[in-house]
Amino acid sequence: MRVVLLVALLGGCAYARNGPPDAACQIVPSGGCPVDQACSIDPDRAEEGIVECREVTGNGEDVAPCANEAECAAGWTCQDGRCKRYCRADGDCGGPGGLCVLPVIVTGPTGLPLIASGIMACTPDCDPESAARCPAGMACDIVKTGTRFHTDCHAAGAGMQLAPCASGADCAPGFVCQSNDGTLVCLRRCALGGSCADVAPAICTAQTVRPTIDGVEYGVCLP
Repeated sequence: MRVVLLVALLGGCAYARNGPPDAACQIVPSGGCPVDQACSIDPDRAEEGIVECREVTGNGEDVAPCANEAECAAGWTCQDGRCKRYCRADGDCGGPGGLCVLPVIVTGPTGLPLIASGIMACTPDCDPESAARCPAGMACDIVKTGTRFHTDCHAAGAGMQLAPCASGADCAPGFVCQSNDGTLVCLRRCALGGSCADVAPAICTAQTVRPTIDGVEYGVCLP
């Protein structure tokens, strides 16, 4: 019989509902499970914040592809087909672009999605200009959740400066799909005050929404 555990409201720990404290399982940081298992949300009781030790068959970490929770390493959860780090605060996310803002969604016992209580997931911390720390074939975008900007990795295309686009998925890493004179085109992402040398004579220009990560404001290279 699997051991089902209850998340304690204080200290971020989880304890077996019918077991002693030494049966503790903790999601952040992951601990309290056998070496081949990891502490994770119990999909049958996610809305109650119940956690359990789950099997680990893979070692997927930030944005690694996954088909299920077991394919992600301890401390990570499979969300939208990608491994994302469990968190309780921004400090758990390991970088200025990584924020603890993503709800953890699991498939409940009826087959419907449920939002887990008491735990969140990190956005991946990546570089908007180079797409560093995103997997190959993905771009780093700047996203606003609430009042705060963070980074995220998404599928990339091949479009370079001024190539027509319908969405960011049409543009190469380091480029974003935005309007230029009323037409959607790929534009090089740049840090204000930085260079647009590879798409000269374009100039790094501020955006209306003024996306900022860790004090650095980003714009686009406009012709």
